[in-house]
Amino acid sequence: AMSNAKTSSGAFKSPVDVIVNPLTEKIIVVDKSGIYKIATGEKLCVPGKSFIKKGAFKGTSMSDGSVGAIVVCMGFVILVCALLSLVHMLAKVFMGPTKKLVGRLLNYNGYVNIFVGTLITFSVHSSTVVTSTLTPLAGLGVVTLEQSDSVAIALVHFWFNVFGIFLFYPIPITRKPILGWARSLAFFSASWPFSAALFLLVLFIVAPGILLGLVYMCTADATVTQVFGWIIAVLVLLVGAGVAFWYSKKGGREVWYAFLERKRNDREARINGGEKKSVVGEDQV
Repeated sequence: AMSNAKTSSGAFKSPVDVIVNPLTEKIIVVDKSGIYKIATGEKLCVPGKSFIKKGAFKGTSMSDGSVGAIVVCMGFVILVCALLSLVHMLAKVFMGPTKKLVGRLLNYNGYVNIFVGTLITFSVHSSTVVTSTLTPLAGLGVVTLEQSDSVAIALVHFWFNVFGIFLFYPIPITRKPILGWARSLAFFSASWPFSAALFLLVLFIVAPGILLGLVYMCTADATVTQVFGWIIAVLVLLVGAGVAFWYSKKGGREVWYAFLERKRNDREARINGGEKKSVVGEDQV
């Protein structure tokens, strides 16, 4: 129900989209809403139907399939040229003192690098941009593959792609937990929109912050810090197990769903109240 949801304000646009979108709109713009309606069965796809709204290919005699093939070839050529240009430019930029300076900055602190990489990823709305930039840097020797943090992140990136292809796709039963969690999150968000923000806050900020802090403490040089870190880790595990046990065995699920039901009813009451006020105002006019 929420797969086609849209917001009208408050969205942050990627600077890459701001630069690229005007250029792509000159080439082709497709009717996404029409494609969505056909995919969901709301409309039927009739022969000769075109989904090209505007652009250089609008009004041509070519079919949508031919236009799509041409656009794919154009995109592939642009991608190859962009990568070649990127490597060529980086090879000129990272020469001499610049290469040494970047190397010192990258070796300064792994957590700072993760934070900066996260900011860049959020800014451009794509992790591919970050990884595509790091690949030629590794080839130029600016980033060394022997760094333990680099190898760890590379393995994480590799294995979640492998699991996504060879585990979740060909074996349907492995998708059930993921799809179940996704449906639950959609239900929570529909009942109480703040739960989506709470989910993002916990999953991407609170939980990683706690784990990074525990890793830092448990691997510290000082014995006292290590002991304190392991104590906190055990407490975190106990609290997590207690919350899970309460939610599944002690009525926590019912309490949570009752809370969501109250939030949903309150929101519907506010919406209905606003509609009634607007109707009364129109009648008075």
